[in-house]
Amino acid sequence: MVAALAAALFALACTPLGPLALARLLERGAGEWQVAVGGQEGSLLFGFTLAEIHCHNRALGLEAQIAALEFLPWAWSASVRAPSVRIEPVAQMADEPPADIELPLAIIPDIAITEGRLDFVAGDFALAARDWHASYGATGDSAGVLELAMPEVQVGERTLAVTGGLQLSPRRIDSGRIDARVVDDSLHLAARISFGLGLALPQPLQAVTTLQIEADSLRAELTAVLDGALAPLRLAGDLTGAGVMPLAGAMALRGRVQTDGDFVVLDSLAVSVLDGELTGRGRYGADSLSLLLAGSDLDMAPLAAEGDLGFELAATVDLLELRYEADVRARLRGVELAPAQRADVELAGLHHYSGQTQVELRSAAFALTAQGASDLDGAYDLALSGQIAPDLWLDAAVPVAIAGRARPDSLAVSLRSDHLPGAVGVALGPVAADLVLSDNRHLAADIRLERGMGGVRAQVDLARARVDTLEAWLDKLPLQCIAPALDGEVDALVQGSGGLSLGELALDGSIAAENVVYAEWHSPDIGAVLALRQGIVEAAVEGRDVRATVRWDTTQALTADVALGRPAGPGAVAARYGRSVAGRAEGDSLVVQGEVYWQGPLDDLRAASARVALDSLAWRAEGWSVHSAGPLAIALDEGTLNFARTR
Repeated sequence: MVAALAAALFALACTPLGPLALARLLERGAGEWQVAVGGQEGSLLFGFTLAEIHCHNRALGLEAQIAALEFLPWAWSASVRAPSVRIEPVAQMADEPPADIELPLAIIPDIAITEGRLDFVAGDFALAARDWHASYGATGDSAGVLELAMPEVQVGERTLAVTGGLQLSPRRIDSGRIDARVVDDSLHLAARISFGLGLALPQPLQAVTTLQIEADSLRAELTAVLDGALAPLRLAGDLTGAGVMPLAGAMALRGRVQTDGDFVVLDSLAVSVLDGELTGRGRYGADSLSLLLAGSDLDMAPLAAEGDLGFELAATVDLLELRYEADVRARLRGVELAPAQRADVELAGLHHYSGQTQVELRSAAFALTAQGASDLDGAYDLALSGQIAPDLWLDAAVPVAIAGRARPDSLAVSLRSDHLPGAVGVALGPVAADLVLSDNRHLAADIRLERGMGGVRAQVDLARARVDTLEAWLDKLPLQCIAPALDGEVDALVQGSGGLSLGELALDGSIAAENVVYAEWHSPDIGAVLALRQGIVEAAVEGRDVRATVRWDTTQALTADVALGRPAGPGAVAARYGRSVAGRAEGDSLVVQGEVYWQGPLDDLRAASARVALDSLAWRAEGWSVHSAGPLAIALDEGTLNFARTR
């Protein structure tokens, strides 16, 4: 019997029967674990290998494949090759009461894990680690060092590299270290956690966490020094930070944080930035976040907004139902709304859990209100109302009323005013503009004189920087609206499309003036056909007694060739302008025949040249008359006029 038992023990220890029996034992007696071993070799005494191990635990949502596990009893070491672990938690496990932890380091062999793979999926969160490795080595009878390296960890669209190390004793972890850095060309992020943890209740913890960020012109470092315990969770500590932010410049941060597992509280927060200070406190817990934040004397100049900003914000967010309540009050002091004119701009905003939102923006130059509904998903539907007081910028301007509606996919604004600035604006009467922006791209504009005398309509594709359609018109616009001394009417129609710049816009149109009278002087009707191409306006002007071609380019240079009357010869006719005078049988008149040519800018005579060739000239006014005895030539060169008779 003894011999048989000895033979059996020898067979288990020194032959492949031992690893085979161990594999079957693992497959049958693993509790909630389902284990399958694909193969084995070696012996329990001299070393063995288990191959193609498959493990599954439904309760934990864990599944693992191990290519090979090798154990050397005489070296008291093990190696695990190519473990592939996938974890998908399926349910919240019941909490177990906390207890002291004692690590059985005296019986744990040295372990080396290579070529590891890990996938963790929980709802929308996914983590994937590839080619990771870990090792544990004893440094004494009851002490050891655990090392971990994960060179490629994918979290969302970011790739991280993670390393860590622990010095272990049965009842304590010393010199704990976890380092993580983002592997990205545009973002350099490094985080380190250094800690010490006692494993006996209440599991005291001391930790220092440091986060460093570099992205473009952003440089920042944040440090948290924490002290407390894990069972039950009680942690408190100080936050400090410093860095350089784009536009805002240098900043410094300090605060205090504490948590008991149910709540995280941040208080005594103070951030020095923009030559001012932000102060506040916050609380997170039970799926709720509350925040109080105030800013004082914040210089907005680096952010391209002049003035000093002060504000107070109180907000509470229900993270479970994505609802929030907020109250904000802000004042931007000393804003230059117009040259040499500064004013304060005030903002007041309220949002209720119901989704109702109201925002008011006020200053000496405008008052705007947005009221409606909004939520944390980015949906909103707000009615806009208010008015602008343009007299801060323009003399004799009257208020402009604003009404509209703002939604995520569109913004519609209507503007109304009793008249445009100035005497001409008063004469033209009420003006209105309707603007609609859809899909943050397509702009439709309709600007019109309310008396029906003219307007502009346009469709613009902002993404392509292109005017799809443009139409401007005048309909019997009285010339008195433009110049009180003028009588008559103007009709015009201009249409086109093209780029937003003048050089890319193509326009074609016509304009006509009828029944023109100035100081009782009557002019024949006149019209023009015009075109705009590559920033150059060309027009052909024709009336009963006048014909002209005009070219005006982007340098403001004008080229004009004007024929007054019809050419000399049979059928020659002079251009005639006249007025009736009460009490006189014969009125005043101007009769002229010839040509006028101009080339150059209108505002600099020295840079222009002109030629006037008159075949005849007769002017009768107030009982006296002037006429040319023959043809007359006038030349303008370099600011000098030269007169000459041609014969």
